[in-house]
Amino acid sequence: MIPNVFVSSTIADLHYLRDGLRDAIEELCYHPVMSEHGEVGYLNPTTAAESCYRSVRQCQIVVLIVGKRYGSTSDDGLSVTHKEFLASKDQHIPTITFVEPHVLSYKEVFHADPNATLWDGFAAMDNPRGTFQLLDAIASSEAFNAIIPINSVGDAKKRLKMQIADFVGNRLSETVLPMSTQLRDVLAEITTVRNLIVHSSDALQSKEDDTKRYHAATRFLLNDNAAEYRKLLEQVFGDLDAAIMHVVNCDGFQSVLSRAGYSHDIVADDAPRDTFMKFEDDPNVSLDQRAIYGSFGARGGYVVYGNKHIKLSNSVFLGFDAVQKALHAKAKLT
Repeated sequence: MIPNVFVSSTIADLHYLRDGLRDAIEELCYHPVMSEHGEVGYLNPTTAAESCYRSVRQCQIVVLIVGKRYGSTSDDGLSVTHKEFLASKDQHIPTITFVEPHVLSYKEVFHADPNATLWDGFAAMDNPRGTFQLLDAIASSEAFNAIIPINSVGDAKKRLKMQIADFVGNRLSETVLPMSTQLRDVLAEITTVRNLIVHSSDALQSKEDDTKRYHAATRFLLNDNAAEYRKLLEQVFGDLDAAIMHVVNCDGFQSVLSRAGYSHDIVADDAPRDTFMKFEDDPNVSLDQRAIYGSFGARGGYVVYGNKHIKLSNSVFLGFDAVQKALHAKAKLT
C-alpha cells in the first residue's frame, strides 16, 4: 500500500512550503493529500472542515506546518488546522510538525508574560494565543511530539525525508524484532565467545564466570526492552561487541560514558528541541560538533555529537542509568 500523507496548515501564507513538501512527498513515491489540489472529498453531506478531518483519519502520516497565521476559528475557538492535529492525535497517526522559526521566538517572549496586552493586537500574528496553544498541545502529546524549526523550502524538504526515513527504518526494525528467545541466546553466545577470543586469550581457559557474565550482559541488551539503550551503546562504542566488554563492569550510566570517553550534559525534560540540536547546514558549527545521532520521545531525548559529547534530558539519563544498573546486577549475579 502506498501511504497517504496529509499536509495540514493554513494555506495562503504557507503555499510556498506546501508546494515544496508536496514535491518531497511525491519524490518519495508517497501520495500527498492536500485540499487545494482536490485530494479531499467534499461530496459527503458534511462541512468542508469535517471532510478534512475525515481525510486525516484515512492517512498514514500527517505533516503539520505551523506559521504566523492560526486561521479562522469555529464556535469552539479552534482553527481547522488545530482540529486536524487533534484528529491525527486521536487516531495515533504519526505526525511530523514543522514550525517557522520566528513563531518559536515569539512563543518564548509570550511565555515570559502571557498576560501582556502586546498579544491582543500583535500585528505579526492573527491569533498568537491560539497558535501557542496548538504548539503546547503538540509538545505535551505522549507521542509524535517533536517540533522542528525550518528555515527554507529546501530545509523543510530535507527534514521531511529524514523524518520519514527514520520512522520507516524503526518500523522495519520492529518487523524483524522481537527476535525469538532461542535466537537471542545464540547471538549472545556467539558475541560472548568472540569477545573472549579477541580481548582475553586466558579467559577461555580459566574464567568460566567471565563467560557467564558476558553472556548475561549480551542477552540482556538483546532484549526488546533494552533496544534504545543498545542503540546508544552501539553509537558511543562503535559496535555491541566493544560495548559489552566495558558495560559489564559499570555500575551506572555515568561510568559507561566515562569508559567510552564521552562528556555529557543533562537538561530539563521540557527543554526546547533546539537546545539539543546543532544543524548540519549551519556554517558556524564545526563538523565534529554536529549531531550524528539522536532520539526523542514523550520524556525528552538525547543527542550524540561528533566530538564525543552527549546531551540528554534528565528522564532519559535516569532511564539509561536504571537500565545499566539492572544490566550490571544481572551480570554480577550470574
